[in-house]
Amino acid sequence: MKALHNLVLGAAIAAVCLAPGAWADTSRLLSGQPLPSPSQHAAIGRIAPAVSLALTEACAELPQLLVGAFERLSGAQPGRH
Repeated sequence: MKALHNLVLGAAIAAVCLAPGAWADTSRLLSGQPLPSPSQHAAIGRIAPAVSLALTEACAELPQLLVGAFERLSGAQPGRH
């Protein structure tokens, strides 16, 4: 139950953090303006290799992470041993 609580809390925090950017992008798209390119906001060229490597590793570990999360959640339910 604690893991589910933490998951919901994390999703709520992420939604609050991402809402202003999503709102700004939606406003730009609805007004017909193009979205700014990522290179206008950050030096993507320098960090792209590191981000690519991190995403590759995260994608490789994602199935194991999901299985572990479901096992933990199912183990926390009363009556299931």
